[in-house]
Amino acid sequence: MAEVKVKLWDKVKKGETLLLFDSIELGEARARYLACKARLSLARANYQRAVKLFADHIIPERKKLEAETALQEAKIDLTSCHERLHLLGLTEAEIAQISADNPSLPPYSLLPPPYRAL
Repeated sequence: MAEVKVKLWDKVKKGETLLLFDSIELGEARARYLACKARLSLARANYQRAVKLFADHIIPERKKLEAETALQEAKIDLTSCHERLHLLGLTEAEIAQISADNPSLPPYSLLPPPYRAL
């Protein structure tokens, strides 16, 4: 799906949308970002549980370290997903709007560099 918002040689301003389109790659990146957020939430909960169980001498230190490693890996994965969305052109505000509660995200907007005529 694509919708062209301007014509050739139209003057456009910074921030004005040139084109709206759907992108399979962007959709996949959004889905991976949501999965990374969920994985981080789970890893954080597992780590907090492991710390408590270790303090109560219920699990060995190795299990706590495994949970800590999983938490660090989940943080790295989320950072990677976040950076990929930036590379695909999303702003911080657009990334912040991505949530499991908002599955129908708007199409991708192509914006011009400042002060250019097309």
